[in-house]
Amino acid sequence: MGSLAARFFRSCVYVFGGVVLLIWAVELLCRYWWVLALAGVVALLVAVWRWYRQRW
Repeated sequence: MGSLAARFFRSCVYVFGGVVLLIWAVELLCRYWWVLALAGVVALLVAVWRWYRQRW
């Protein structure tokens, strides 16, 4: 099982890693929001085109 100190240290490492990844993801999102918007528009156009093609 491991000692209490080892479990505490491991949980601190997990929390720290999660916070770092979250900050990194938010920073990338803010920097490259236009890429996500463009990908969303393309996905929407493809979905509408496929739906329209399926109807006819």
